[in-house]
Parts: sequence; C-alpha cells; structure tokens
Amino acid sequence: MYMNIVIILGDKLKNNGEISSILKQRLNKFLEIKNLKKTKIIVSGGKTQQKALHTEAYMMKKYLIDVGNIVKTDIICENKSKDTIDNAMETLKIVEKINNIKSIIIITSKFHIKRTKHIFNYYYESYKNKIKYIYSKNGLNKDQTKIKTNKEKKYLNVFYNTIN
Repeated sequence: MYMNIVIILGDKLKNNGEISSILKQRLNKFLEIKNLKKTKIIVSGGKTQQKALHTEAYMMKKYLIDVGNIVKTDIICENKSKDTIDNAMETLKIVEKINNIKSIIIITSKFHIKRTKHIFNYYYESYKNKIKYIYSKNGLNKDQTKIKTNKEKKYLNVFYNTIN
C-alpha cells in the first residue's frame, strides 16, 4: 500500500497561545486538498515561545481535528523544531520510518515557499522526485508580507552560508 505524506509547517503562536493567521491559512490549505487517500499528516512545529502552554504541532493537530474533522490517528506531531531547518531535519526522521511513500506534499505560506524549497530539497535529497510544494495565502496585509519576504531573503542567505 502506497502512502501520501503531507507536511504542514508551523508558525509562531499568538501570545495567548492561539493559532496565528499565517498558520490558519496553512491549515486551511490542507483542508482544501484533504481528500487524498491513504495520507499521513505531519504537523511540524515546537515551542517557539517560552510562555506557550502547547507546541505549534499540538495546536495544529487540535485545529485539524476540531475544524477539519481529521481522524487523530492520521496526524503525526513533530514538536521539536524551532525553525524551517529543524522542520526539515525533524520531519525527515519521521518520513524515513514510513514505507512505500507515493508522494510528499509540503504546505507553507507563499512568502515562505522559496526558502522552504531550498531547505527541504537539501535535506530531502533522496525524496526530491516525490516532493510537491503547495503554498497558502500569507494571512498578512501588504506591509506585513513585504517585511516577511525581506526577512526570508536574509534567512535564505544565512542557510546557504551554513551549508557552504
């Protein structure tokens, strides 16, 4: 039996522990395409804020169960990662334990997709031909998106400096 894997990347929770608009857009993008058969969902994100009661992954799983009626046994929580590089490394440990992978779909925000592709293509080199990237709406206004996009360029350069 072949398995589809969907990896949804987290985003920092709000100060009150709720899901951010960015993260909600990513989760809703998954809910738009959720009719894939034989799918395991990996929600990826740790505790990126000291004050948070729960990890991003926990809150993502809760949202998918509560809002999307997703069966909880179809969701795997990766709750150690603190950034996109960690997302790739930690989810890879999970993916490598799954047999007969048909496809890997990675969901993130539009402003984040370029860096995500570079990082995941680097770490998931042996799975490159199975990966598909899907982006959600940003969940931000125009000014916020511009700020995030500029930060992404900087973070991509930092990533390349660390691997070269």
